[in-house]
Amino acid sequence: MSGPIAIRSTPACGLIDARPATQREIQRLQSRKGGNEMIENKIGAILITEGEDIKGIWTERDLMKNVITDGFNTNTTKISQVMTTNLISSPSTDSLYQLMDKCLGKRLRHLLIEKDGKYIGLLSAGDITRAHLMKKSAELEDLNKMANWDYYENWKFRKK
Repeated sequence: MSGPIAIRSTPACGLIDARPATQREIQRLQSRKGGNEMIENKIGAILITEGEDIKGIWTERDLMKNVITDGFNTNTTKISQVMTTNLISSPSTDSLYQLMDKCLGKRLRHLLIEKDGKYIGLLSAGDITRAHLMKKSAELEDLNKMANWDYYENWKFRKK
């Protein structure tokens, strides 16, 4: 995320980073190259596209599951053969709490954000947690401004 944003009433689309998620064409990416790309870019998922359409996602979790599967070879297996195609998304209008609930309830680490029938971004559980912490920090700061020590030191019962 670039710079501070107002989190209090920010829908999901307000949390999406300005840089696009890493996307690759289905036909040409082997799992070894995909894994190397995740390591090099310090990311946990690659969106797999066909033309302009997102067809699947391949994550660190998928890689770990694939490694112990018989017949999986990082040099020959294409990501399109092992990617997750049952994509789960949230509308861009979902609140931070709805996003957290979906990630926790479905045990997701990556959540596609959808607007007008198109995917507009990808949020990780870390992105959502960070936004939640920023929100709570701002709320605490506001509370501290309302109830600081000066308030308590100068407070007195007023006689009627």
